[in-house]
Amino acid sequence: KKANDAYKAGNYAIAEAAYREVLQLDPGNYLANFNLANLQLKKEANAEAAKLLKPLVAKPNGTRQQVATLNNAGLAAARQNELDEAIAYLKKALARQPGDEVIRQNLQKALLDKQASRQNEQKPPPASPPPPRMDDEKAKQQLESIMEEERKLRQKQKPAKQGNGAAKNW
Repeated sequence: KKANDAYKAGNYAIAEAAYREVLQLDPGNYLANFNLANLQLKKEANAEAAKLLKPLVAKPNGTRQQVATLNNAGLAAARQNELDEAIAYLKKALARQPGDEVIRQNLQKALLDKQASRQNEQKPPPASPPPPRMDDEKAKQQLESIMEEERKLRQKQKPAKQGNGAAKNW
C-alpha cells in the first residue's frame, strides 16, 4: 500500500524502495513486480522493466492484469528495439482484449518501426554527388596540360639511340 500510494503521488524513489522491500520478502509477488516494472518504464529503464515483466508474462493473473503485463512487456521490448518480441507480446494482448485502442496503437507503432528498420537495411548507401561541372575553357586547359605531361613522359621513355640507330636491348 505504501509503495502504491507513493507511486500515485509521484514519489517514485520512495515507491521503488517500497516495491523492492516487498520483493525481498516475497520475490514472486506479481503486483509488486508489475508495479516496479511500470516504474522502470516511466524512468525509461527499459532493460530492467523487461527483466521484471518477462517472468510475469507466463503467469496467469486475471485477464485485465495479464493484458496490461503483455502490453508493458511489448513496450519494454520495443523501446529496446526488440521489435519481433514486442509485436508478439502486443498481438497476444490485443487477442485477449481486441477493443483496446492503446494496445492497438502500440502494436501499430511497433509494426511501423519494424517496417522502417527493414527498409533502412535494404537501402543502398547514398551515392556520392557528381563532381562539379567545369566550364569548356577550363576543361580545354586541363586537357592540354594532361597531354603535355603525357608527351614529356613519352620523350623520357624513348630509348636512347646508339650510333647505328638501333636501340639498346639490355
